[in-house]
Amino acid sequence: MFAEPEAYTFRHLDIRRARQEDAEAVAEITDSAYGSYLPLLGRKPQPMTADHRRMIGENDVWLLFNENYPVGVLVLVDEPDSLLIYSVAIRPELQGRGLGRRLLGWAEQQARRVGRPRIRPTPRWSGGSHRAILSAQWTCCAAQPAAARQRQLTEAACC
Repeated sequence: MFAEPEAYTFRHLDIRRARQEDAEAVAEITDSAYGSYLPLLGRKPQPMTADHRRMIGENDVWLLFNENYPVGVLVLVDEPDSLLIYSVAIRPELQGRGLGRRLLGWAEQQARRVGRPRIRPTPRWSGGSHRAILSAQWTCCAAQPAAARQRQLTEAACC
């Protein structure tokens, strides 16, 4: 379906809303990104069991592309007082290169666009790499100036 680029130089990154025909790519990226949690949990993490076609139809699902090859997924759920980050998934071989931060920045932009003053992570984000990304780069309050947003998300806000 998609041709993988020969080298990951991230020359052209693009984010677009996922369509129904992207459900397979969304599932593949999600499964590969969350697969390392299987031994830890003894079961599939919730994003791996989601009906991705339904998620695409009912929520804001975004795909991050590198030169037309999907490398990341962001799932946002609109709530009355906030925008919930249901899932952030980056292909394992590309993790640690700032792509998750890029998707979290996109989530912040979407919260402003729809008039939500808060962004919050899903409660299952209780540790690991998600906390490191969130605590260093992102805050729950999307309406604050960028300088004030740095390093404000506390451990209690993630749990």
